[in-house]
Amino acid sequence: MTGVIISEDCGNSPKSILVQEVTIAFAKGDSKFIRNSVIDDIRWTVVGDQVVQGKDSFAQALEEMKTIKLWS
Repeated sequence: MTGVIISEDCGNSPKSILVQEVTIAFAKGDSKFIRNSVIDDIRWTVVGDQVVQGKDSFAQALEEMKTIKLWS
């Protein structure tokens, strides 16, 4: 099981809270939360692999991550 350590002082920054929530969603494999947290014209660079552009492509990439057992 993956554990996430959360800083107690991040309540002062809504952006920091969002980053924490998205990080936890990645750890849990909660692709729905992640998709709902990004803008339509997202650009995600997977270092050494690919650049994913657009929310639909991003959602597809998240689903592909499940098939390669990155998430259970």
